[in-house]
Amino acid sequence: MVRLRVRSEARRRRVGGSRPLCAAIGLAGVLMLLASATADAAPTITIVPSPSPNPWRNALAAVDAHGGKNVWAVGYQESSSGLRQTLIERWNGTSWVVYPSPNEFTRFNRLMGVANVPFSKDSWAVGDGWSSTGPYLAEIVRWQGSSWQTVAASRPGTTSDLYGVAAVSTSDAWAVGEYTDGATRKTLIERWDGTSWSQVPSPSPSTTWNVLKSVSVVAPTDVWAVGFWQDPTSLYLMPLVEHWDGVQWTIVPTPDLASRSAELDSVVRTGTHVWAVGDRWGKHSPFTLVERLTAKGTWKVVPSPNAPDSDQNFLASITAVPGGLWAVGYDYGLDATYDPVVMKWDGSTWTLVPTPSIGLPAQLFGASTLQGDLIAVGDDGDGGTTKTLVERGTG
Repeated sequence: MVRLRVRSEARRRRVGGSRPLCAAIGLAGVLMLLASATADAAPTITIVPSPSPNPWRNALAAVDAHGGKNVWAVGYQESSSGLRQTLIERWNGTSWVVYPSPNEFTRFNRLMGVANVPFSKDSWAVGDGWSSTGPYLAEIVRWQGSSWQTVAASRPGTTSDLYGVAAVSTSDAWAVGEYTDGATRKTLIERWDGTSWSQVPSPSPSTTWNVLKSVSVVAPTDVWAVGFWQDPTSLYLMPLVEHWDGVQWTIVPTPDLASRSAELDSVVRTGTHVWAVGDRWGKHSPFTLVERLTAKGTWKVVPSPNAPDSDQNFLASITAVPGGLWAVGYDYGLDATYDPVVMKWDGSTWTLVPTPSIGLPAQLFGASTLQGDLIAVGDDGDGGTTKTLVERGTG
């Protein structure tokens, strides 16, 4: 399941400042140094203010800014009574603004994925919810330029959940998650054909638990989805990668990690490579996991760093920017609290990027690209209230 946690007091981080130029080197020297500093500038993260309409709990689980026109972040807001409702915010170019969003269920509603439709004003968001007397059921809402409206989801089995969505066009979109069929939780893939959502058959290798968390569309005949499946004997979780070739979904083998458990939470295509991120267990705790599908068609593990002084590390989302990639998530520190984790790929190496001091538990769950920069969303504890968190990465 997607982790949306609230924990105890977080440790603070410090971001180093810049060094002054020497005034004695002359104008030409200053210009040369400035040019060099700009070219070699390290990536930086800043906090972007965002609304938190509920006085109790607010969280953003996903964001999509591709195209720069429809920039949406989705999640949920919850009252102290436990009533949970959807939360949708939009970037208007200068600030984040809350937009009205539907709630199909009477007790619990949350949105876990959002996607813009290329070359259109349309957007999709998916999640799940339940009423006081019913099970968890998949939830889908759509933006067509004026308001968000509920759209009927295909809901096989007794329960269903959707975690990720991606769109090819106004008549072709994909959503992924899980559903319950008897005693087995199976992968759920739904497709929009321009008129309705319907289930598309997809493999479920486990007899106990199978989940797809994220989907990325390259072309109508090239779609990727990632998640995990559970070994029914050991009960360990194993990475799951599935591919659509225009005819069917098939499982694509991934490296043997020799880990107690591992999962993939996000997938993205850039150039000739497909990238996926998540976490895997070492001897005692989880740490970051990055995998890449090479041009030869095989998956390989790419070394990735972990936050210092932390006991657990998770990567929740990955996004591509010109010349590189960003991945975001969170760590659980030795001081028993959660902090954001941000790292960047420069073409050869993944490097941790310091995040601003926040002061209380904070996590990042979703990432996208806004005008060549990283835009990441999550939540942040603040004086007893869990607030939305938006961070922007440059450089």
